[in-house]
Amino acid sequence: YRTAMKLRTLQKRLCLDLTSLNNIINVFNEHEIIDSLNKTINITEILDYLQKIFEKTSIEYSQLINIICTVDLTLNWLLNIYDINRTGSIRLLSMKMALALLCRGNIEEKYRYIFSLVAYEKDGRHVLDRQRLPILFQQTIVIPKQLGEVAAFGGSSVEPSVQSCFGYAHDPDVITTEDFLEWVKLEPQSLVWLPVLHRLAASEIAKHEARCSICKIYPILGFRYRSLRHFNCDICQNCFFSGKQTKIFKMADPLQEYYTETTSSEDIRDFFRTFKNKLWTKHRKIPKLGYLPLPHVFNNILSTNEQQILPSSIVVSSVITPSKLDNEITTQTITPSMDSDDEHCIIAQHCKNLSNASYKSPAYESLPCSISLDNDERAELEAIIRDLEDENHLLQNEYERLCQEHREKSLIINEHQEQLQLNDNSIEIYNDRKILREAKQLRQHKIKLEQRMKILEEHNKQLEKQLKRSKQLLFKEVIKTKKKHLLLLA
Repeated sequence: YRTAMKLRTLQKRLCLDLTSLNNIINVFNEHEIIDSLNKTINITEILDYLQKIFEKTSIEYSQLINIICTVDLTLNWLLNIYDINRTGSIRLLSMKMALALLCRGNIEEKYRYIFSLVAYEKDGRHVLDRQRLPILFQQTIVIPKQLGEVAAFGGSSVEPSVQSCFGYAHDPDVITTEDFLEWVKLEPQSLVWLPVLHRLAASEIAKHEARCSICKIYPILGFRYRSLRHFNCDICQNCFFSGKQTKIFKMADPLQEYYTETTSSEDIRDFFRTFKNKLWTKHRKIPKLGYLPLPHVFNNILSTNEQQILPSSIVVSSVITPSKLDNEITTQTITPSMDSDDEHCIIAQHCKNLSNASYKSPAYESLPCSISLDNDERAELEAIIRDLEDENHLLQNEYERLCQEHREKSLIINEHQEQLQLNDNSIEIYNDRKILREAKQLRQHKIKLEQRMKILEEHNKQLEKQLKRSKQLLFKEVIKTKKKHLLLLA
């Protein structure tokens, strides 16, 4: 995805997102060239081709393209990729492939076109043999290599891609167009950046009527990731790519990627998948990778006995991005806390089985190497080994980190104890002074309270005298009133 974002930015800057594949094909077809596979062109010819291509593009998008600037930028990009030593010339085939892969067009048409550039006719069909197919991969892999991303796509070696592609051929000697298309639809590791680029471009206009469960943005624009572990849990592309998590959502949860708006049937399907994952959390099958891994991990061929003792199911997570509209994804992270007990038991049992197998079959090394794995089993075994290696690396790092923390805490505790012992006397002196100060404050407060009590007692006595005097006066007034009343009656 990082490579696809870089290429998308480059594609827009060079205006290749506006240039159609048909315009590129038409410009190159105007010049009939003999032996176009090995033909080299100089800078003047490159500029001539680019000028004609972008002139056709400007007819459709006259307000969006500056021909002079775009031609210069595209020329510089082509030379940076295919003419590192600045000899002043590149192969015509390289220019055709680079422009075709990053232009605007259907991805299947692009695959057909780049295949036809290096193919030759045999029995009325366009085919590639083991000598020509590496040329195709050599011209395509330099595009991510120039961005510093070649390691994620199997490295600069093209031999694993050739082996993987011929694994899907009906003829062991040549590859037909149909065989090649069948292989690239599985999104092989060396070319997976191209379908991801197309999905990224399609997601730019996508608007999903859903709210992100992390940043609460509504609506979700671009990629939408729906959790298949929790109901009503959607993640936007910004939160997903930055690795944000919540108490509910974890990066290890299975996800479903959408780069177009979802339909009701897809919503129902995801509901049942989520329900299934909630029921069978510990009995999930190993999800297949979203791309076809290259066979460079296995240098040796495993025997049938060794295949049988490998663990059949391990709880791991991987990224699944099929070429359909919906892409099932789980993030490729393994934490030591996730089902660690089960994984450790499986690893221990696997090691025990391996040791038993080595004792029971002393002639194991002499078995013939003609036994081979099919591609699905090979991919699953590769995924298992990679995940186990990653987990082992993570566990080692975690162990080292804990040891380091333990040592640091021990040093801190020892220093603290020494400091406490040194400061015991000062603490006792401080406590004595504090007690004396508090006692003095209490005595002062007691004196104040006693003085106030005396004042209140005197005040109370005065109030009692006033009350007694008032009662006497009131009694006298009552007697006088009664006497007057009696005199009036008489």
